[in-house]
Amino acid sequence: MRRKILSFVILFALTGLFAWSPWLTQATASNLAETQFNRAWSGVIDGCGTSGNNLGAKEYRKVPFGAYVILDYQCGLVMPGEPSLHTIVYVTFVGTTFGYPTP
Repeated sequence: MRRKILSFVILFALTGLFAWSPWLTQATASNLAETQFNRAWSGVIDGCGTSGNNLGAKEYRKVPFGAYVILDYQCGLVMPGEPSLHTIVYVTFVGTTFGYPTP
């Protein structure tokens, strides 16, 4: 019985730690979102990217088990004054990202 209670307490503590995920700071989540987005588009000619003026991670919102990051990006040949595109990327507590457009 004590072993089951101890196992439950440890499981509850780990779940709470993963939900809080203190290692997922704004800088870390933004870097992971931008890096994985750019890596997905790296081999595409006239693909999308976050390199340029006023592009990249803009907003950060922490949620249980991860964070949401808003990325500004542009695709293809860009005309002067063309507005950037936006996407919301979910970064999990283990560092994987979901929600960005892929080629």
